[in-house]
Amino acid sequence: MKVNTMKIKELALVIISLGILNACTQKEDFIDVTKAIPPKDTTTVVNPKDTIPSFILVVNEGGFGNKNGTIGLYNSKTKIYLPDYYSSANSSSLEGGVQDYIETENLGLILVDEKIVDNDYIEFVNKNNFQSLGKIPVGAIENPRSALQVSDSIVYVTCYGFTGNYPDAYFQNNGYIAVINLKTKTLKDRIFLGKGIEKMYKIGNKVLVGNAENSGNQETAVVDITTNKKVAAINTGEDATPIGLDAQNNFWLHAGKTFYKYNSNYSSVLNSYPVESKYSQTNFVMSIDKKRIYYKKYFYDATYNEIADIKYIDLEKSPTTFEQFVNKSFYGISINPKNNQFVGGFAPTFSGAGYMINYSDKGIATDSVKVGIAPKKFIFR
Repeated sequence: MKVNTMKIKELALVIISLGILNACTQKEDFIDVTKAIPPKDTTTVVNPKDTIPSFILVVNEGGFGNKNGTIGLYNSKTKIYLPDYYSSANSSSLEGGVQDYIETENLGLILVDEKIVDNDYIEFVNKNNFQSLGKIPVGAIENPRSALQVSDSIVYVTCYGFTGNYPDAYFQNNGYIAVINLKTKTLKDRIFLGKGIEKMYKIGNKVLVGNAENSGNQETAVVDITTNKKVAAINTGEDATPIGLDAQNNFWLHAGKTFYKYNSNYSSVLNSYPVESKYSQTNFVMSIDKKRIYYKKYFYDATYNEIADIKYIDLEKSPTTFEQFVNKSFYGISINPKNNQFVGGFAPTFSGAGYMINYSDKGIATDSVKVGIAPKKFIFR
């Protein structure tokens, strides 16, 4: 059984916001991104060092239980947005919410989560034209959450497994990592871990596995990718999310309402940074130059209105400081690897279109694009 990917405290907001979605859209022309470059013309040739990506894939989760998750394709040069790239390439829809999407050398993997038990699956596509190449079928996985390529031939996918009734008994079972073989496009193995496992981060041949807010799982598991076994754990006493290595090779992790800075092999805590107890923190992402950690700070007032903004940790300053970035709530955050700029997915409701908004490093909006429902992640090409 599926619950939206947003943190458990946000679930009630989704239910309140839920409306009837008109899912009927006009069929779009199929686009093959390997051929969708303008005709040769010196005025439109893209410099390989250009800071503007030619294409941006927009991962739209969709409304809770409405089977309307999509992946859109935005052409940065023509300013044209294709709302449903998969449907255009395959004449069929994904039939669920899109929890995550990653790309390997030749493949794209789409994590599709449907609220009905035994209806979740992983779709393989040719990343250059989005045509379907098969799937890990329904029934093989349950509640997929996040994907990470750990080697040339293996992708890890965290899964909640079967869940109970919200809110008291939702995380009633332990989760697992689905080990996906890219060469055969099959489920190779399962690595059983704790409850509510979600975000992952790879350091060397180890993967650190975080967990969802309110999951009750107080450890960050450490998995050896050479054996597909749990070999250690970081016990923080709180639900935790691994963030990444900074420019000084220090490892950052968030747990409860505290940021922790570890040494590079996460064996000792170098410092800890408690934040305001009134707020929760989520959507952690490190800048490409590893000098900032962006995150969303939020709480809900008495009438369940979300009060939120985006802050960042300035990792260059000593002592480390927490800075205001933009006074806005985003459902998802990504960093453009070509120019190190912040891109936010704004979801005004969970029954209508959202927006992709680009910002300068000063927190100034540079442009916005109307996209799908609940934009949560962006892939830049």
